[in-house]
Amino acid sequence: MEMILVRTSFSSANISYDMDLDDVNSCTILRVKVPCPGTGLSEIHRSISRVKFQRLCTHFSPSAAVICSMHSVARGTPRGGRLLWSLEAAHFGKPSGQPRECKETPPHCLRFSFCFNCLTQKILNYSPDEFGPSQQKEILRQNANLDDILDNLQDIFSLPSVFMTVTYLFICCSVMGMSVIAGSYSKPSALKTVFYGIPNLVSLLALLWKAGSIPVEQHKLKGAFYKRAHYRFLTVVSSDEPQCKREILEKTDFVLNGSVVFSLTREIQSLLFLRASRNIGDNSNRRTFPVTTNFRHPNSNIPTWLYKCLNWNRLVEKPTRHPLDCIVAISFKITLILVNLDWLISSGVSFHSLDWRTIFTNFATYMLIAGTYLVMYSKRKLLTVTLHNLGSLSNEKTINFILIVICSIPAVLLTFRVKAFHANPMSSQIETYGYTIENGLIRIMLLSLKSLLHAIVRPTFTSLVTLTYCILCQHCCSQINFLTEKVLQFSHEEFGPTKQIDILRQKAKIDKLLESVQAIFSVPSFLLIAMHFLMFVSVIRTTIEVGGELFLSYVTVEAIIRSLIDFNCLFFLLWIASGVSIQTKKLKREFSEKVRARLLHNGNLREIQPQGKLFGQTDFVFTGCDIILFKRSTLLSISGTLLIYTFFEIFGKNQDKP
Repeated sequence: MEMILVRTSFSSANISYDMDLDDVNSCTILRVKVPCPGTGLSEIHRSISRVKFQRLCTHFSPSAAVICSMHSVARGTPRGGRLLWSLEAAHFGKPSGQPRECKETPPHCLRFSFCFNCLTQKILNYSPDEFGPSQQKEILRQNANLDDILDNLQDIFSLPSVFMTVTYLFICCSVMGMSVIAGSYSKPSALKTVFYGIPNLVSLLALLWKAGSIPVEQHKLKGAFYKRAHYRFLTVVSSDEPQCKREILEKTDFVLNGSVVFSLTREIQSLLFLRASRNIGDNSNRRTFPVTTNFRHPNSNIPTWLYKCLNWNRLVEKPTRHPLDCIVAISFKITLILVNLDWLISSGVSFHSLDWRTIFTNFATYMLIAGTYLVMYSKRKLLTVTLHNLGSLSNEKTINFILIVICSIPAVLLTFRVKAFHANPMSSQIETYGYTIENGLIRIMLLSLKSLLHAIVRPTFTSLVTLTYCILCQHCCSQINFLTEKVLQFSHEEFGPTKQIDILRQKAKIDKLLESVQAIFSVPSFLLIAMHFLMFVSVIRTTIEVGGELFLSYVTVEAIIRSLIDFNCLFFLLWIASGVSIQTKKLKREFSEKVRARLLHNGNLREIQPQGKLFGQTDFVFTGCDIILFKRSTLLSISGTLLIYTFFEIFGKNQDKP
């Protein structure tokens, strides 16, 4: 890396120095060492940034990360010293073309995230054969440079981040408290919420989001580095080649914090810029999963009815489309649009008669369902390839039975809804937008159609997405458990390097499947959990407010059925997804114990020993947008939150009584 060293002299606060900027490019580190007898650090900093920073920035492309850091090193006396001004440009892509004008840009979290993302992309561009020791060392050098600058960023923004976080959080809590005390919905409280709460809430989320993007990108960088090293180990098995074991972990998962009081780690991954996992197991430089478009029977490895249901919802791609399938798919899209429009119109008509919390809960529920469909629709190619690459499923009869139950849910809910409308005709005015339909037959037909469309969207569609996710997670658990049983069948004498490499190759295939499932269902699973949680909140609030007035009515039975469906979906989603991490840890433990027993028995230290991250995904945990970890303890957390909410609702209702 080229370095230019220029020594200058100055008097008082005026600095004059010359430098040749023609050789400065995106791969240059420029260090200007200035002796400073009798001049304050702040004066030197202002003079340098005012004179030359604008010129230097014009020699870097916008994709480069321009980072300035000031260091004062005491030397001799308190007034004597040396100022080191380093301008580092970390460019990880192609060399920049012609110089472009750009404004003076201080270091910030988004730029650091971009730098780590560029390093990750650079690693993914290497094939396992190309990712040798020299390339690994270069990646580690660039990562070390970014880590050093992150330390300076932490020193600067540690205390300010605390004050900003406390301020935003205090204002948001104050506005929320005023809204709760006000009770019913009113225009003044709404205006206060809009003009005071929302801007501060957005600022708080932006602060945590951008600061938390750094550990997320570093985690991706670490994962990409070790995956490439792992695949190279499986492809090019050489005991003489040095293996980078822990170098990149020296400062990995850096978390900006506020004086160790507030952790600014973002437990969120971008909903808008979340990318699908890349197929990094092959030797090509392709960045997307190959989509097979000419196979005749893409559903040969999965139950036929499951694939048909997914195809009717357009969650998978099918090359040979039957006209009936196209009609059903278009009808479902129209149904989804009509259901959301119907709820918006109904909320507007009954805005003053219903509680604002009920309106918000129902509105958020349907928006979450629409978001789930949009995300799943955008991932349909990856889901098609993932399902096509699955092996045969042993529990096909169970899956078909669950599908029959899911498809029969709309008919059951429709029956109870029609009975409820027939028993209480006045309750149907909200469903008819405030109008009264005199003809009973037309009223029942219209309300039945609306209820059927709503039942198709929720809970039928949401249950189908949950079932697909559970099937993929259960298949991963079965494959990992099969590998564990295979390891246990070998004795420590038979479990040589050949058998170990074979197990690692099969584990690498499972890792690619896990990455695909995580890329597809990260956002939808989070949205579904949020939707189920809101529905539980709505049911609890309605039960406490109504009490025993409508006990054993048709509306109550329908609400109980919907609550049971939501509970089953949430429970099995978290329970089955959490089984992957349990089986992975079990496989790692058995594999390590078998290798250790062989080492103690043979005593051959020259034998190749797979170590560290070369085992692949050892602590893999499915997540929902990196916010919710799919562990079985999460069920207890959600249950505890609902119990606390129930307690506050009961306490609030008792306070309202005279």
